[in-house]
Amino acid sequence: MFHVEQRRLRLLVVVLVGAVTVFLWPPRAGAAVPRISSTGAGARHAAGIVLVEPKDGVDAQTVATSVGAQGIVALPRIGVVKLRVPSGQEETLAERLRRSGLVKRASPDYLRSIATIPNDPDYSQQWALPRIDAPEAWQTTLGDARVTIAVIDTGYDFTHPDRPIHLVAGPTLTSNALQDGCPSAATSTPQDDNGHGTHVGGIIAAAFDNGVGVAGLAPNVSLLVIKAADCVGTLADSDVAQALHFAADAGAAIVNMSFGGPEDDPILDDAVQYAAERGVILVAAAGNLSSGAPFYPAWLPGVTAVSATDSSDAFASWFSNYGPDIAVAAPGVGVLSTIPGGYGYKTGTSMATPHVSAVAGLVRSAAPGLTASQVVQAIERGADQMGPGCPNVYYGYGRVNAAGAILAATTMATAQRAASESLTFRVFLPLVVNQHCGL
Repeated sequence: MFHVEQRRLRLLVVVLVGAVTVFLWPPRAGAAVPRISSTGAGARHAAGIVLVEPKDGVDAQTVATSVGAQGIVALPRIGVVKLRVPSGQEETLAERLRRSGLVKRASPDYLRSIATIPNDPDYSQQWALPRIDAPEAWQTTLGDARVTIAVIDTGYDFTHPDRPIHLVAGPTLTSNALQDGCPSAATSTPQDDNGHGTHVGGIIAAAFDNGVGVAGLAPNVSLLVIKAADCVGTLADSDVAQALHFAADAGAAIVNMSFGGPEDDPILDDAVQYAAERGVILVAAAGNLSSGAPFYPAWLPGVTAVSATDSSDAFASWFSNYGPDIAVAAPGVGVLSTIPGGYGYKTGTSMATPHVSAVAGLVRSAAPGLTASQVVQAIERGADQMGPGCPNVYYGYGRVNAAGAILAATTMATAQRAASESLTFRVFLPLVVNQHCGL
């Protein structure tokens, strides 16, 4: 993770493999399923198939023999033949054929996806999801259950019909509950007695395409619910610190923190550092004070601070905090999500933050080999630039874009894989400044 000032200075290592290797933006990635071949973060294609158009005068059998193909299927209507090749070698053999002089073109049999629109009846009222290109992102991934997003909040309504499909009950750590007149913290599950946590968690992972209510942005991730806020929404730093340690020790990839305050505290600082050092992506609300004053934990090094926008992408200046530590902005005005016993609209940077946490979950699912800092870089690089200059104090690197973040992440993963798999010598040029903006 980065220190605050490092958010403005990213370093891009340009790698020369042999003479020159050029990394291009790849087709979008997807999770491998049976009869689909994929090189990890690369494009999906049919397993064991290379499509070839032989040059005039070259017969298909000659082409097949040149690469040891195991069979030929002619497609005369389109003037192409399918070569059956060993699974996993589709891209390598297609490249060999393109260099052979025997064919006009050769490529794997790439797979496309229908545009995924859930049948949840209230999806049409979730303006934020199409605004940040969620449907396009869903063509790549809906998330992976192996990716855990921990939500430190008021809990979740575990009886909700639209509860996440991978909902995990964490501890209840509300030491201030009795003082605030709330029920005892001694509960078997972190049940929500406020509504805020259910709304935040639903934005991330409400059940998808189940014919009920709303759709979560990353519905297939695991949602770890840690109740550290009591019935009036108060959190003690001691409880937040314990929650951060629990999330990190439980293997959470991302922690959503839709809370904060103006005071800095070494106990909170240490807990944030503990999680960051263990590779956790920490995402926090910038605050609702319409101020540029510091707000914690969002302003801490290693934390991705999120400001809020409305349905027109305007910065929500009437409540959202701003400042040089903003990483990205996200929808936070009139956001529809789950609440205990039903559905409701809420406004605040608390609502903007889980959009970014969910995008981080999608990025981690699509490109699991990236580090936490690289996931944040992908989110920043993939954002839609907004406001005066880039980065700026209102939007940071821009309004988050789910599809753009995944594309940036899979491109980074492809470049890393190409470099690491190369058997030729590598020359590293001097580090090049990469501000993300415009890339």
